Amino acid sequence: MSNARRAVVAAAAVCACLTPAAEAHLVSTDLGPFYDGVAHALVTPLDVLTVLAVAAIAGLGGPGPGRASLLALVAGWGVGAPGGYLAGAAPAGLAVFGPLALIALGVGGASNARMDREPMAVIAVLLGLSRGAIAGADAAAAGLGWKHLLGYGCSTAVLAALLLAGGVWLGARPARIGVRVLASWIGALGLLLIGWQLRGVGAF
Repeated sequence: MSNARRAVVAAAAVCACLTPAAEAHLVSTDLGPFYDGVAHALVTPLDVLTVLAVAAIAGLGGPGPGRASLLALVAGWGVGAPGGYLAGAAPAGLAVFGPLALIALGVGGASNARMDREPMAVIAVLLGLSRGAIAGADAAAAGLGWKHLLGYGCSTAVLAALLLAGGVWLGARPARIGVRVLASWIGALGLLLIGWQLRGVGAF
């Protein structure tokens, strides 16, 4: 593994371990708790951007890393969410966890880092664990039930499958440069979110 790949893996692992305290985001679709959870994943910017960042860097590596990332991300989320729900709170950490993860993945994708299956799976499972723990803690803090969390998980899994499939498809074509540009913008959004977090604009 090259030094650049080691740096990306290390940065993502550190970011994944620095989970912030849970903050609830209430979403109501009037269709019941399951569909409220489905909508929740789609309106949480850090969830969407994190999956998009994983899709970009995994897509550059090809189908192998893409499949490994999907399975690892979903498995990590599936373990982290019940853990956060039962604990009632996510582990305390830096409020800039999410933006730092975006920056690490964005830099890796923009620099055309081709991650192998194993390191990509490590990154994805750590991010899945952390984002799942935060989602579970959010649900517990807001008094939401397991149906909400199940909908949240299903929506996250479908979103990950679609974005990772798109990332792999684009990464194998001349549009590959577009994936790298997208990754660079994700990293830039991470910097922007850090500024908002430090100014107390709100959590994502």
